[in-house]
Amino acid sequence: FNFPFPTTPYQAAQSSFGSFETSPLLGSKLKVSQEIRSGVLQKAEGTETYDYRALLSPEAGASVRVLYSLTLESSSPGVIPANVNSPKGIFYEAVHDSDGIKNQETISAALEKAVDAIDPVAKPEAAKEFANLVHVIEQGNKIDILAAYTAAQSKTAKNLFLDGLLYAGSAESVEAAAELLSSKSIPEESALLWYLDLNFVKHVSRGSLTSLLPLLSGDKVPYQAYLGIGSVAGKFCLQHPQLCETSPEYKQLLARLAAPLAGG
Repeated sequence: FNFPFPTTPYQAAQSSFGSFETSPLLGSKLKVSQEIRSGVLQKAEGTETYDYRALLSPEAGASVRVLYSLTLESSSPGVIPANVNSPKGIFYEAVHDSDGIKNQETISAALEKAVDAIDPVAKPEAAKEFANLVHVIEQGNKIDILAAYTAAQSKTAKNLFLDGLLYAGSAESVEAAAELLSSKSIPEESALLWYLDLNFVKHVSRGSLTSLLPLLSGDKVPYQAYLGIGSVAGKFCLQHPQLCETSPEYKQLLARLAAPLAGG
């Protein structure tokens, strides 16, 4: 599109929460102001402006403004006094799917549908069923994920499950994958690919870091492990900057990653 007025680019993103789209015909602006005294928020105001230009004429269309404000009416000393002399930070974290929503039965059922869609021949719904398997694994906890893998009978089911686990990218799926790698349940050739694909993990927790520590033990740790696990450590800092320098799990993993450089 080549409009004679400012517009926004078109983008479409698919996530586990649904589809999100922008329109080249719709532009938006957000302005927020806050008034703080002695560390206490006194007033906050926000203005959202939406400009819709469905026609080529810049004058044609519609604009919508949304105004809202929040004002402190009164305050009184509490039982616990607020310490406003030390700096505080506000951290915004991207929304993650809740772990543990799906149990073993749900994961196994999704796996069965995915296997039926490709075995003995691939069906039109194969991609859809595999995407659903990935989504279900993403919402499972470590125990249920491992139980579903153990319950898988055929080689096709186990291989398809491992593919889905690779793309799930949740903190719990990372812990499950780390246990499978530690127990040599994943063939060595596939393990090297797994290490590199850790770069695509979506969410990292302190439990994820702890689960990856054993994979850096021994004399013959592949360089792919350092690359992939190092990427996970970096993503932990991006997602949890307030924990990056204080988390003992992160410090332990960082020391293990740096050991070869120190001759350890």
